[in-house]
Amino acid sequence: MCGVHGFNWKKPERLKKMIYESHSRGPDENGEYYDSHISIGHNLLAITERSSVSKQPINYNSRFVLSYNGEIYNYKKLKDSMPSVNFKTDSDTEVLYHGLRLHGQDFIKKLDGMYAICWYDKQENTLLLARDTSGVKPLYYSHKNLEYIAFSSSIKSLQKLNLDGCRKLDPYGFELYMSFGYVPGNRTCIKGIQKLYPGQVIVFDTSTSEVLDSYHTHVKPEKIEDFSLEQFSDNVSSVVKSCLMGRRNIGLFLSGGLDSCMILHEARKHIPSLKTFTTRFDCPENENQKINSDADAAKKLAGLYNSDHTELLVTRKNFISAIEPCIEALEEPRYNRSSPAYYLLNKLMSEQGIVVTLSGDGGDEVFTGYPRHCKFLNSFASGDTQRKTKDCKSPIKCFHNLTKFSIPYNSMSPRKQQGYYSFIPQECFPEEAVNAELFVESMMHLPEDYLIRNDKLGMNFSMEGRFPFTVPSFKNYCLGIPSSHKFVNNNEPKRIPKTAYKDKLPDFITNKFKTGWAVAPSWFSSKEFKNYQKEVFSKDYHRHTNRLFNLNFLSSSTKLKSTLTPFYFRVWAQKFNITL
Repeated sequence: MCGVHGFNWKKPERLKKMIYESHSRGPDENGEYYDSHISIGHNLLAITERSSVSKQPINYNSRFVLSYNGEIYNYKKLKDSMPSVNFKTDSDTEVLYHGLRLHGQDFIKKLDGMYAICWYDKQENTLLLARDTSGVKPLYYSHKNLEYIAFSSSIKSLQKLNLDGCRKLDPYGFELYMSFGYVPGNRTCIKGIQKLYPGQVIVFDTSTSEVLDSYHTHVKPEKIEDFSLEQFSDNVSSVVKSCLMGRRNIGLFLSGGLDSCMILHEARKHIPSLKTFTTRFDCPENENQKINSDADAAKKLAGLYNSDHTELLVTRKNFISAIEPCIEALEEPRYNRSSPAYYLLNKLMSEQGIVVTLSGDGGDEVFTGYPRHCKFLNSFASGDTQRKTKDCKSPIKCFHNLTKFSIPYNSMSPRKQQGYYSFIPQECFPEEAVNAELFVESMMHLPEDYLIRNDKLGMNFSMEGRFPFTVPSFKNYCLGIPSSHKFVNNNEPKRIPKTAYKDKLPDFITNKFKTGWAVAPSWFSSKEFKNYQKEVFSKDYHRHTNRLFNLNFLSSSTKLKSTLTPFYFRVWAQKFNITL
């Protein structure tokens, strides 16, 4: 796991600053490459084989240079498909290098994993940037036509270059954040910084800084005609096993929900002494049963599976103290009230020597885990994929009535704006309406609300996050399962995994009602939090964003959803010194 960085000019001292800023993404080793057209840097967190032969950026004294962040789970299969290559290591990095060298850009579509790729062709003076189709690995860039290209795994590293707009608010990105609670697509809240959307490839001319090509690498899921529960279980087992590669300590986020419990069941076959972790919230008695029911289930299951289980007690005090470092680690504002608790759990796991983490994130999006997925079945006609892009509900209601904008806006519902979903490849939509809806979700809130959050917080403590249910081959398999198998009788969410694992997991897991991972609501109404919130909403907290909000209203509002989105934004804007 690593960080990739670079720009299309030669300035070693600037590249070193970028690498240093991303030290936590790769504390084991740094690497640099320079020529007259490019500077490329790399941070390494060693997970698998470490060899001087595969040290990044890889050049091998040829026309190509590779810097890559991620894991290619099918690299051994890809390696076998290149018998003419004399491989010197057992690393996925070397396989990726030779695959791109021999097959060019088409090789990217063969990758099954998570990745952010920088591929430089010295002969053609081209720079290729690519991001995995699930959007697990972040990759940001700053571009000014005919002037410069810069890219990084980290926003903070990009800001070290002091390029145009790198501390300016992007109005449209801000609008997206206020509507959704995150910024989907290829925007950020910073005017001078964009990100590759999931599955995107961009090719630049390093001599002119022009964009030569931009396209997606998604493959349309094939409809599964002969679905069986045995086939499903085998695929779950296989994808979990593939995510256990490496020689570093592995820890599992055991939430107590079905998804992480399935991973525990499968991973334990290969790692008998697997370490598991969960959170318990120190909340009032009237909230305890609801808030900690998942923690109770996780503890009980860990006992049955004899895992080395650790509970983190999250208190109101340490939760509030974690808000600012959490937002700083995330690098973008995100409305997710539980993120500070997730930050604390990552910190604990790192302190206990964990380097690789497993998580069930993505399960709800491929297993139809939310009640709203049942409504999709009843709301949309089969095959009506066009409606999905128009009617998809944002997870966060827009808050335009609470703000005073200094810039003109057409609408605070960007999903209704023409072309908003243009980054989602419509030709890759699954055949059925429900699966098409799930595909939209997998392109929007899953990568930008959950996966990048987990990557950023994990890498803040030098830990690699792996998410079996987001592995592209498995995700496409699930999106190809007909709705008739997913919804029966009362349209019960997660029917398939519940049925498949009915005899493998105890009833208190398979029959458990979904509660979600949430902190105690009373914490946000506490005097300690309210005082902190009033400070953030004071006119002196961050003057550069005062004109965006009705601060008097926000300071006095008692509605959490009305205030937490601008609250997180203000903390972020101050931390990153964002101006209007």
